[in-house]
Amino acid sequence: MNNGMKTALSFVTGITAGAILGILTAPESGKKTRKRIVDEIDSTRATLEDLANEKLDEAKKLINWTAEEHARDGHRAIEKTKDKVKVS
Repeated sequence: MNNGMKTALSFVTGITAGAILGILTAPESGKKTRKRIVDEIDSTRATLEDLANEKLDEAKKLINWTAEEHARDGHRAIEKTKDKVKVS
């Protein structure tokens, strides 16, 4: 996991923990408090899913780019070898 991902995850976790602590210490009924906690957890889950999907898309793009680059390198090597064989 890279530093940016760790930072984002820490940020989201901190916000969620703070929100839940704030909810638990607020003077509301148990039913309202439970609903607010569930809502906060759902919101955090959605945020984490979005972040994970973004990182997955980035990884897929990087893998595709790398595969294409290696394929180009392979084609260049084949052409170079063909040229050397023709010259010999």
